[in-house]
Amino acid sequence: MKSLYKCRWNKKIFGVFGGLGQYLKVDPNILRLMAIFLTIPLGLIIVPILYILLATILKDGPRCFIQPSYKRLYKSYKNKLLFGVVAGLGEYLKINPLILRIFVVIFSLATGFFPTIITYLSAHYLIPFKP
Repeated sequence: MKSLYKCRWNKKIFGVFGGLGQYLKVDPNILRLMAIFLTIPLGLIIVPILYILLATILKDGPRCFIQPSYKRLYKSYKNKLLFGVVAGLGEYLKINPLILRIFVVIFSLATGFFPTIITYLSAHYLIPFKP
């Protein structure tokens, strides 16, 4: 049976998104970016409270390293225009990065640039280049 726990190996603060990533078989960096993006429209208090609540409720994961069963998200060297974030997301989703760039511009115009800029800069610092 699958269980939800905090990850000891893939954590930035408490390991909540690392554990969620293992449970959902999604790269935790995608979950982290979604949380950052949702923090702005939902208010700066709801998402951090949920994160702290999960950090206190969830138990620590196993002490031994568990090989991730999900596909990893990396920034791209090939198609990068600024930092390689959107190109890496395109490679991850197997979509042309130009389509994603157009979507990002349209989404930014519709919602305001602030959430998109904060999320993009966070992605630049969270997502590594492929080793």
